[in-house]
Amino acid sequence: AIIFKESWQSVTLINLLVEHLTAKGLLQHLENASCVLTNKGDFDRFRIQNHIPSSLTELTEEYNPLEANLNHFISWTKGCYIGQEVIARLDTYKKVQRQLVGLQLQEMPWPVPKAIFNEAEEVVVLTSAVAIEKSSFAGLGYIKRNYLESNGSFFIKNDGKQISVTLQKEQLQ
Repeated sequence: AIIFKESWQSVTLINLLVEHLTAKGLLQHLENASCVLTNKGDFDRFRIQNHIPSSLTELTEEYNPLEANLNHFISWTKGCYIGQEVIARLDTYKKVQRQLVGLQLQEMPWPVPKAIFNEAEEVVVLTSAVAIEKSSFAGLGYIKRNYLESNGSFFIKNDGKQISVTLQKEQLQ
């Protein structure tokens, strides 16, 4: 088995990688230890509410680690490594253009990713969305930094109508 831990703000995830034959016994042991097994939908709700990016949607080649709020995973003291100079320059010269943020959505847009607008300009890209409750929807997206403190209205164009979007400012880093 391979076990590793990830820390995302106040959340700690423990990842277990095991052979298929070992998994059934391990799952039974975890259930006996009062661990709760969940499905992908439950995990997506949890990660989006806790602003944890996914490697399929938020952690792609289109976004750099500073935009994805991965500063705590970056070594600023280690010697040379692939991408180190680029990340150091972005940080030193304050050139990070976007930031991953939590979003509250008026309704569920489909499909995702979706552009989010402020008046006529695209300012956010919605990368993940999930229904939290029957009429409560949340998402993650990358917003242009100059709109982080904006109190303006944001919206998604979805099937000819506009869906209202609000930044979760209490979670901004």
